[in-house]
Amino acid sequence: MDKQSASATMVTAAKKPKDPQDPNADPVQILAELPIDKDRMGLFYARWAVDDVRGSTYFRIGPGLREKDNPILHEIPPEGKILAIVPIDISHAEAAIIPDPRVACEAEP
Repeated sequence: MDKQSASATMVTAAKKPKDPQDPNADPVQILAELPIDKDRMGLFYARWAVDDVRGSTYFRIGPGLREKDNPILHEIPPEGKILAIVPIDISHAEAAIIPDPRVACEAEP
């Protein structure tokens, strides 16, 4: 979507204050909200760093595809590519071989 950076302060679960109303509650925290509209479908790649540890996530929002519906799902993608289920609209997805986001999205312009 864009390369805009955002930062958040992370407090580990061990250091997060307990809820006095429910001391046994799981100390869940949201570090970042992705700027994706609720009606937007597609393939997304998010990357982050916590201190010196880098991480990333590739995910799809939209419909899936049954394996028997598309023979491309049995192909082995060439190096630098991955097989993806690409949402086309709210009720339709297609299998495609796309650039590997771990390579394409990590390359600096």
